[in-house]
Amino acid sequence: MEQSNSFLQNYGVKRLNIFLTHSHHDHIDGITFLLNHFQCQLYVSALEWSIWSHKPDLVEQNVTKFKHAQVLKFDDVRLKCLLTPGHTQGSSCFMVNDRYLLSGDTLFIEGCGLCGDYPQSDGEMFTSLQQIKTLADDL
Repeated sequence: MEQSNSFLQNYGVKRLNIFLTHSHHDHIDGITFLLNHFQCQLYVSALEWSIWSHKPDLVEQNVTKFKHAQVLKFDDVRLKCLLTPGHTQGSSCFMVNDRYLLSGDTLFIEGCGLCGDYPQSDGEMFTSLQQIKTLADDL
């Protein structure tokens, strides 16, 4: 974590926000450190927040829970939050300025993320991938 702290300080990062695509350990390790050292905001789908079993010790005011298709604006950056269940029930992707898709573990170059954490995961992943297919071709 100290390497992360040095990296951020070396690049003059003054504002840090965390956009969580899902709450598996490989995506959440270090969140408490970042929240404590950078007073940042955590953005997570309301559904993922409700099922997250090992939430870090957070003050609710540091958490913004979003819904499907909600748009968040930060200066000249526009994030559209897309709920894409399948990998987890509350998985999400972020469309950045209608140009880039941050897909977390929903979609990889070679396929989709693993399913199986809950009974409907395969069907929900299929539906999520169909939703992503409707997005712009030049992402």
